[in-house]
Amino acid sequence: MERQVLLSEPEEAAALYRGLSRQPALSAACLGPEVTTQYGGQYRTVHTDC
Repeated sequence: MERQVLLSEPEEAAALYRGLSRQPALSAACLGPEVTTQYGGQYRTVHTDC
């Protein structure tokens, strides 16, 4: 969802940018191999780069 906001003061724009830049953005992801535990459970790891 995209939202546009009109900011009239540079301080408002700077504060908005500071707030948004604190949130990590996912840049890459990959799945590891499926692993079976000694008890029969299965899991797969997800590796991410932010």
